[in-house]
Amino acid sequence: MHPILNSLMKGLERDERLSVTRRVEAMESELKHLIENKKNEISLAKRFGWSPEKLQILFCLNSFYQRIIVPLWSSAINPTQIGSEIPIHYGKTIVFDKKRNAKVDRMGLQFLKICSAAQIPRKFLEAQRTSDLIYIINQQPNITDADFDTE
Repeated sequence: MHPILNSLMKGLERDERLSVTRRVEAMESELKHLIENKKNEISLAKRFGWSPEKLQILFCLNSFYQRIIVPLWSSAINPTQIGSEIPIHYGKTIVFDKKRNAKVDRMGLQFLKICSAAQIPRKFLEAQRTSDLIYIINQQPNITDADFDTE
């Protein structure tokens, strides 16, 4: 397992770690297929600086974003009343309220800021498959400052 993935998943429960790991493995498997069958697309991505090793790091960030950040962040969207004015208790330990929503929102924004500082636009994190990601990478001349928006 990649050291970045180990660091990101430290403290996560087993099911969440497996979910992220399986997604990374699926993206790596698709990359191998693309390297064998779509060499032109991969060579263009390499010209933009995306080696297979660098893509592996991107797969870790993308998978963590897709499986951990996005579901948490979507749970923190402030509803009009319930959870905003009236807290929701889920089990014994989770309370959906303004305080939790603010923490989760800060967490999501911090993750995006870290990725932005590493020159990884949000649309790279939002790609669903490796082929989608390679397509987006190969559109690099069309990437603007708005793609690094962290708000």
